[in-house]
This record gives sequence, C-alpha cells and structure tokens, in this order.
Amino acid sequence: MKKYKNIVVNVFYIVLGIVLLVLSVMGKINNIFCGFGGGLIGIGALQLARAVKYHTNDEYKEMVNTEKNDERNRYISLKAWSWAGYSFVIICAVLALVFMIMNKIIYVQIASGAICLVILLYYFSYLIIRKKY
Repeated sequence: MKKYKNIVVNVFYIVLGIVLLVLSVMGKINNIFCGFGGGLIGIGALQLARAVKYHTNDEYKEMVNTEKNDERNRYISLKAWSWAGYSFVIICAVLALVFMIMNKIIYVQIASGAICLVILLYYFSYLIIRKKY
C-alpha cells in the first residue's frame, strides 16, 4: 500500500474535488468552493497521471529518481529558491516605497509585513540549520 500511496492520495483529491463541485452546484456550500473543487480535480488528475506513469514506465522512473537525487539539480533548486526569496524581498521593498508615495498606508503595511515575515522565517531557519550542521 505504501508503494501506491501517492496514487491513493490523488484519487482522494479527485473525489474531494467532485464532492466540493457537486455541493457547490447544489447550493449547499459557498460558490467559491466550486473553483476549489475544479482545481482539486485538475491537479489530482495530472498528479495521478504522473504517478501511474512513474509506476508503469521504468525509463521515466529512472529519470525522475535521477533528477530528484542529483546533487547538481539540488544545487540549482536551492539557488533558485534563494533568488526567489531575494527577489521577493526587493520587490516588496520597492512596492512599499511606491505605496508610501501614493499614500496607500494599508498596502505599505502589507508589503512591509511580508518583508518582515520572510526575514523572520530566514532567521529562524538559519538558527535551526546552523544547529543541525
């Protein structure tokens, strides 16, 4: 069962999406859940197709395992995350300044709060990783 866990989870996503979609169309729950249901169906179907291909195609399985465990890919992935984090902080800082000039205080607070959250997450992650290594 553990081998096919991702298939079972993706089937669950599809079923949950169908339930949300049906309940939303019937008017039992808010219409916003119609979109969530459709999204769950779509993502569940795509991930299910990938999982089935992974378990049935040995060539694809080897390629995925290599890509997942390769040191070069891990380095590139970590580098991409760091660039994304730096870019996010810089974009939020620029937006905070622009919103300050436009006198949109709520937006300044949101952008500044996002910067603060990312910096706090970075700091705590750094402390945890430093103790681990």
